[in-house]
Amino acid sequence: MGPGSKLTFTKEAKESHLIVATLIATVTFAATFTLPGGTVQDGELKGTPIFRDKASFKAFIVSNTIAMVMAASAAFIHLFSPLNKAKYLDYYFCEAAFSFILIAIAAMIVAFGTGTYVILGSSSIGISIITVGLSFFLVFRQVLYMSFEGNSIFTFIKNLVNAMVFPFLKFAARPFGFYFLLFKRTYDPEGRIIF
Repeated sequence: MGPGSKLTFTKEAKESHLIVATLIATVTFAATFTLPGGTVQDGELKGTPIFRDKASFKAFIVSNTIAMVMAASAAFIHLFSPLNKAKYLDYYFCEAAFSFILIAIAAMIVAFGTGTYVILGSSSIGISIITVGLSFFLVFRQVLYMSFEGNSIFTFIKNLVNAMVFPFLKFAARPFGFYFLLFKRTYDPEGRIIF
């Protein structure tokens, strides 16, 4: 990778990141107001979700909210990255946004599965849909595994651990580094606000 290739990659990746983040934010925002099962239409509980006490509904709300926040965070990063004066940090901001998008996609898939389970319960069609939907994670793991090379059993084990464990740890830790950089770049040494 040459010195300018990270910047070229960053410029090319920003557009697709923004599109994906915007689509996820739109879908999850709409899902918040069109809750699975609908709302109570009359009585003192009018307007509250019908399945508000089910654990699967609560899991749907949590995963949908995580997807919305992560997608909005990715869009926020790309929205304010042009204000960054240190252009060499663009690559790292883009990498952080990509991490947020991957978390948002995973949370959106979980929201789909739990939302389906709220409506269909433990019926055979419900279990089938959830199984197919959540198989996304197996496909995701396989794609990560296939991106590595090597033929020995040690390489296989290393790649398996790298494909299943380290990406999630990396994605979980990445937001904290981003917020530190954002805070550091927002204030100059005298404590004045730059933006």
